[in-house]
Amino acid sequence: MRRPVIETDTISFYSAVDAVGKDLEFSAGTCGKGDPEQGVEVWMGGPPHMRLRHIYIK
Repeated sequence: MRRPVIETDTISFYSAVDAVGKDLEFSAGTCGKGDPEQGVEVWMGGPPHMRLRHIYIK
């Protein structure tokens, strides 16, 4: 599924997670103000696979 839309709030989202993959993926953060984008000292990411129960996806 590409670019899903999930209709929920934060508490409901994390409460619906009942399985998470062990394959973690991380990428460097970027500022977004420059052209080209400039790196910042943060990392973003997590497991690309997770299972959610009772969440609507459009």
